[in-house]
Amino acid sequence: MATVKDYLGVGMKYPATTVNGKAKLIEKEELVKQSIFIILATPIGSRFMLPEYGSQLEELLFEQNDTLLENLLRLYIAQALEKWEKRIKFVSVSFLHEEAMVKCIIKYRLLYGNEIDSFIYPFYRRLKW
Repeated sequence: MATVKDYLGVGMKYPATTVNGKAKLIEKEELVKQSIFIILATPIGSRFMLPEYGSQLEELLFEQNDTLLENLLRLYIAQALEKWEKRIKFVSVSFLHEEAMVKCIIKYRLLYGNEIDSFIYPFYRRLKW
């Protein structure tokens, strides 16, 4: 019978770090959260061998901080996660607005154990100095 570790996997921590000369590994829910971050932070077209990988969030950098931005964030986050992260089922996203950042609180269901988890993705609307 497959275990949580078998289903959710084990992978290298990003950015790469070492412990006693070996690559630091992460597993289970932490690996899924890292994967969500990488998917959302990768602009479509930036991967050489897989140009369709990523999300369209970069297109929203200079949008006004209003309901249109929230609706587009919701759409782009849902599309990217449904396409690229097969270990979860996207549930919802809510937002906390700050001056130059929108915190996207993403709720999803882990398909292995059917439990709900969440992840906060910081969407920066301009460069942070």
